[in-house]
Amino acid sequence: NKKEEMTYKKASSIAEELGAVTTAQVHNRVFAVICNKSAIQQSTQRVRKALKKCIPLIDIQWLLKCRETRQRVDHKDYLLTNDASAVVAKREKIAKDALVARSCCVKEVDVEDESDNEILNSDIGWSEPVSLDCCCVCHDDDRDDCKWCSGEEKCNVILQKLGLTSNNDAEKK
Repeated sequence: NKKEEMTYKKASSIAEELGAVTTAQVHNRVFAVICNKSAIQQSTQRVRKALKKCIPLIDIQWLLKCRETRQRVDHKDYLLTNDASAVVAKREKIAKDALVARSCCVKEVDVEDESDNEILNSDIGWSEPVSLDCCCVCHDDDRDDCKWCSGEEKCNVILQKLGLTSNNDAEKK
């Protein structure tokens, strides 16, 4: 006899058939989160939220037992909350250990090293500023009446059009 795979939709349908109100959300008004052991092992988001909100996690077998007996069975024998807590704690420890292992590989840098100040105060690696063309849409329409480009400080596109140099070139001279 092949065991039937239980989906969220099937479980919700069974619960509603038994008179329960179901929701996909995990919030404080939820009686319990019904799940399978796979959800516990994978530490799904619903499982983690239920743990955080102290909502009991109950094995799907409880729901099936309730359907079989046509009454609400005591859920204490079907609790998975302790299993879930152990799995989440183990996953968090593994993640923390991995982070520590990665940080051990990084060498500390002396922030107060005098050579850093020398590099920061020198011109090494810096190029001269470059004047870029104006990106105003007025140039696409070939208009010269744009208040940003034709105002008191003309953009370099207008200056080139007028045969003048840009403001940056004028300042250098």
